[in-house]
Amino acid sequence: MIEPAGLDPLVQGYAPGAPMGWRAGQSVSIERFLGVAAALARRLPQARETTAANTVAAVARPELLHPGVRRYLAELGLGVRS
Repeated sequence: MIEPAGLDPLVQGYAPGAPMGWRAGQSVSIERFLGVAAALARRLPQARETTAANTVAAVARPELLHPGVRRYLAELGLGVRS
């Protein structure tokens, strides 16, 4: 389930309309990011089951994860060094 902005640890601290990232030189708002994530979850049933803990369990070696993902997982306390 996609949590509303402010409840999911990934998006805590983002104000409504705040840029979450960039794509093709344009900012992506937190609402757009969450909307795309929800659309992906609807199209791919397995996307609804993806959790941070499952990611840690499935990766062969933590260094294969993007550094930002490693930092996020470490902040969640999932035993991944950032």
